[in-house]
Amino acid sequence: MDGLEATRVIRTHPEGSDTVIIALTASVMDGRRRRAMESGLNDFLSKPVRENELLTLLRAHLGLTYRYSETEPASSDPSRGTPAPAPTPMTFQEVPAELLAELLAELLQAVRNGEKDSLDGLIDRVEEQNGRCGWALRELADKYDYDALTHLLEEAYP
Repeated sequence: MDGLEATRVIRTHPEGSDTVIIALTASVMDGRRRRAMESGLNDFLSKPVRENELLTLLRAHLGLTYRYSETEPASSDPSRGTPAPAPTPMTFQEVPAELLAELLAELLQAVRNGEKDSLDGLIDRVEEQNGRCGWALRELADKYDYDALTHLLEEAYP
C-alpha cells in the first residue's frame, strides 16, 4: 500500500476524517501533486523538506503556536560560550572505563537503529561524565549526522 492508498483508507474511518495528513515525497511532478491532493491529503511537501516549511504547515493545519527559547543552544559549551569541539575517539578516554564499553555499544546501536530518543538519553549519560564529549555528541545527533556518529563510535568501540 502506498501513501495515497493509505490516505484513502484512513479517510474511510470515522476517526480518520479529521486526521491531518501531509505527504512528504521526492516526486515534484504537478500530476503527482494533484493526484496526492485528490486522495484526501491536507497538504504536500517535496523532499528535501526545509524545517521552516514543515513547521509552517504544522502550525497551519494543527493550530500550533511555537514558543522559542532565548537561551543558548545545548550544543554549545556554557562554560566558554563557544561550540563544543568535534569529538574524537580520544575524547572517550575521559569517560570512566566501567561505563565506556556499555555506553559506546548502546550509542552505536541507537545510531544504527535511528533511535533519536534513546540516543539523547545515552548522550545525557555521557554528559554526566564528560560535558564536552556529551555536547559534541549532541551536536552531531541534533544535526542527524549519523554517518559521522557511526564512524566516530566505531573507531572508539572496535
